[in-house]
Amino acid sequence: RSENVNEVICVATDGSGWVEVVVSGADFYSDPRPSPSGDRLLWLQWDHPNMPWDGCELCVGHLEAPVVAESRCIAGSADEWIFGPAWHHDSALSWVSDGSGWSTLWVLEGDPLVPGTSPRPWVELSDGEIQTAPWVFGMARHAAWPAAAGGGRALAYAVARRGGHELRLCPERPEVGVGAGSASTRAESTYRAHTSFGAVRAWRDGVVSVAGSASAENEILHVTATGGVPAAQVVYSPPAVHLGAAFTPVPEPVTFPTGDDSVAHALFYCPANPDCTAGNAAGPPPLLVMAHGGPTGAARTSLHLGLRYWTSRGIAVVDVDYRGSTGYGRAYRRALDGGWGVTDVADCVAAARHLAERGEADADRLAIIGSSAGGYVVLQALTDYDVFSAGLIRYGVTDLEALARDTHKFEKHYMDRLVGPYPDERDLYVERSPIHRADRISCPMLILQGDSDPVVPPNQAEALVEALESNGLPYAYLLFEGEQHGFRGADAIVAAAEAELSFLGQIFGFEPAGDIRPVSVHNL
Repeated sequence: RSENVNEVICVATDGSGWVEVVVSGADFYSDPRPSPSGDRLLWLQWDHPNMPWDGCELCVGHLEAPVVAESRCIAGSADEWIFGPAWHHDSALSWVSDGSGWSTLWVLEGDPLVPGTSPRPWVELSDGEIQTAPWVFGMARHAAWPAAAGGGRALAYAVARRGGHELRLCPERPEVGVGAGSASTRAESTYRAHTSFGAVRAWRDGVVSVAGSASAENEILHVTATGGVPAAQVVYSPPAVHLGAAFTPVPEPVTFPTGDDSVAHALFYCPANPDCTAGNAAGPPPLLVMAHGGPTGAARTSLHLGLRYWTSRGIAVVDVDYRGSTGYGRAYRRALDGGWGVTDVADCVAAARHLAERGEADADRLAIIGSSAGGYVVLQALTDYDVFSAGLIRYGVTDLEALARDTHKFEKHYMDRLVGPYPDERDLYVERSPIHRADRISCPMLILQGDSDPVVPPNQAEALVEALESNGLPYAYLLFEGEQHGFRGADAIVAAAEAELSFLGQIFGFEPAGDIRPVSVHNL
């Protein structure tokens, strides 16, 4: 099947419909940015089998609209991730690289098309990541603007670090080659009142950002650092959900052994409901292990109402940043290479065992939940381990071979690195596909599926149901009309949440609070 062609194009804004190709030849492009004067164009490009976070190139061209007359690759390679390129003025641009294993923010001053014009490090990190996996275009995690004094440039950048995010501000540019935490950059300040930052843009004497926290929905924030002290003002906040702090305590970052001389990370949430406290005599609570999607994703650090739905009902939650997650450096992200469905699964199992051994969770009431790639982790955990008492999936990936054959261009070779090249490693794809081992599932399951899902067709969910029925295991299956890979309708979202709580209540032996529709569990 022929692939779609990706190009950078110029489109007339006069309504004529005129279009001209500016750059072509690579498999993928992103982040096209004309310089302020319009005579330079920068962009990112990469080729199969890479995803952009595996390796890409930053190129700059002389833009003689509507064509690029000459161009030069100024950073990146097939083994280096370049993220968030931006112009500051016609002769200065910056970008983030993971070439060191963490994040380095580079700046290039002068004409980027002149040979010998070299970049220099602006900020070098040894334990944090500025970049985040670009599943959507236009992501921005740093910004610069003219400094108030001294003729330099002020800088702000968001950093993922130890299970949270922080925003760092430098009133004036750090010295070349000096790390962000050194003595010569003491003017740098850190803002931590929020725990997630996105869409960082320079505005007035600071930056605006979409920021969230464990207890508040995302809001638009203006952050400045006059006198070296960060100050924030809310520019826009959505309607409040009126959850008190007692419902939304700050999660605990945990690091735990994985059993193979490595460690993994997670955010742990204790049950939290000030109107209902069971007391110590009740013993440890049930635990729900969350496996995020991607798998190049990360545990959410802003308010997650779907997660608080569980903790407000007496269930502890651990949101696992298994190996392969972003935010912990390149080595941690690439630790999943060749191990999708094995390494990430082992980390989720290790998280459950760790918390049970700490006395934070009831070892007899451990459940695991996930959607899409997270659902794949759930199925692998239930076929390869006998740890969990229940599994809950939404449109979980069951057949890696079908996914490799039928997925879209962006992810066509994604699994080459995560599993192995297909079809050369077809046997491995079959071996790691839960659809071929569904008879090994040994605990109750809830399966939620959309009838119009093009990624995980309903027949794959139905094959799981048949295996559970054959084994006499308790299960519930709901097929949502008109829903695809990710539920969008309000009715489906509410019904899915109620079914999950009802299912766990029946399996773990508790009566859910509130007026919810019970789900029918077969073979119970």
